[in-house]
Amino acid sequence: MEQTAGLPFNKGALFNAGYLFTAAEYTWMALHDVDQLPETTANSYAKPARPMHMIARTTQFGNRAVFEDIAGGATLMTHEMYNRTGGFSNCFWGWGAEDINMAERVARVYGKFPRVDPAVGRYRALEHKHLKRLDKTKQYRANEQQTLDAARDGLGTLAFSVVSKRK
Repeated sequence: MEQTAGLPFNKGALFNAGYLFTAAEYTWMALHDVDQLPETTANSYAKPARPMHMIARTTQFGNRAVFEDIAGGATLMTHEMYNRTGGFSNCFWGWGAEDINMAERVARVYGKFPRVDPAVGRYRALEHKHLKRLDKTKQYRANEQQTLDAARDGLGTLAFSVVSKRK
């Protein structure tokens, strides 16, 4: 799944489109950032019994515990679970706050958003250029103001078109 060039990145819309393309063929999915790699094979990507945040620690944050209120990096869900949460919001452009919004959606439906044990949920972040002081950008501040819930935004409001298909 790839977004057409020239627009700000929209992770939620891409994950929602991925869900729609895979729901008929698969029963669960890993919503995964491309820059996070699991460090242990004990971290299972098997079908989850409930939504599961896979990253407990990452080198991106010096192997400290990752924020508990996000659904970012790597999350496992069945398609049924994803549908019940309403999917990601389509209103977060650029980087920031979309993972917090998704964690809130999961918590509303399933209660506390669990994560794997820190001994198992260790990830290595691939090196790439990060936007310094991301949380100080105008776009991030605008994203933080988004409080849209699944009833008003998400899978039901996704609009996209397929430009091309490659195997």
